[in-house]
Order: sequence, then C-alpha cells, then structure tokens
Amino acid sequence: MKEHLNNVGLLAEKYAEIFNCADYGKAAGLLHDLGKYTDEFQRRLEGKHPKVDHATWGAKIALEKYNNDFGYLIAYGIAGHHAGLANGDYRTEQKLTPLKERCNKSRLPILNSAWKDEIEPLLPCKLSVPPLKPKAGFKNFQIAFLSRMILSCLVDADRLDTEDYENRVAGKSSSRGQNRLSTLPPVAYTHYS
Repeated sequence: MKEHLNNVGLLAEKYAEIFNCADYGKAAGLLHDLGKYTDEFQRRLEGKHPKVDHATWGAKIALEKYNNDFGYLIAYGIAGHHAGLANGDYRTEQKLTPLKERCNKSRLPILNSAWKDEIEPLLPCKLSVPPLKPKAGFKNFQIAFLSRMILSCLVDADRLDTEDYENRVAGKSSSRGQNRLSTLPPVAYTHYS
C-alpha cells in the first residue's frame, strides 16, 4: 500500500504542479486508498469479505487534517476517484451518497495504525491557498473546476500506477514510455499486513 499511495501521490503532485496545486495532488494521492488499511479490505483481497468502501477514510482524513474549505477540494476527488463526484450535503436523483453523509458515517472499518507510520508523515502539513483570482459571478464555478482538476490528476495517477504494477507482474514493459514512474524517486517498500 505504501508504495502505491506514494507513487500516486508523487504522480498527482507532478500533474497538479502545472496549475500550482502540487500539494493538493500529493495529499489526494496519498489518501485516496486509505481505506485499504483495514482488516475488512485485506479479507476482501482473500475473497472472504464483500465489497469494502476504501475511499471514504481518505476523504474523512482530508477534511479533518485540512479542516478548512481547502480540504474539501481534495476530499471530493478522493471519495469519487472510482464512482464519480457526488454532491456535498444533499441527495439528488443520482445514486451517489453525498460527501458529507459519507464522511459522517459512524460505522467505517477501523484503520490499521500502520498508515500513521507509512503515510501520515508524507502528507503536506497544510494546503496552500489555491491560486485562484476570483472573478465576479464565477467563484463557485472556479472552485468546482479546480476540484475537478485535482480529481483528474488523482484518477490519472492512480490508473497509471495500477497499470504499471500490472505490467510488472505480467512481465511486460510499460507501454506508455517514460511519462510517469521512471521519472520519480524510488520509495522504500513496506508491505502492510
């Protein structure tokens, strides 16, 4: 887990650097699969547990750690990196549970404390003020668009790292050249068990 989360964090950071939000990309990448640090998810990998929500913990931690509006910019992307973006605090016709409701769940699987040693020290201490120049009548659009840009960085980084891992397991070389992991510094791998 540490290797994947670190790789995704570094890739998303690199992608988000283009629009001066590297710290947002890094935090989103490091937190996006945090719910995999649970016994329930580990049992799921063994085929002994039904589907496990592995994204809500990361969104919840993002809101707690970056307890201002900036935390929401990454929490939406973390919670929606597989299912898509949900609304904030009200239900609509869509089937996605609103972010606020997901993060207020009283019954999330217990996180293994290993994440505190492996991931928490890598997180940015705080998020910078987004580089937005608010335009009259467009502030909410600008914030929503920025959140979607961060989501895009996260999804691309997650898929590319997963593809790279699957290619290594299959003994294949990467089919996309040197646009990602080969340009990143190596990380010490620690297996979560």
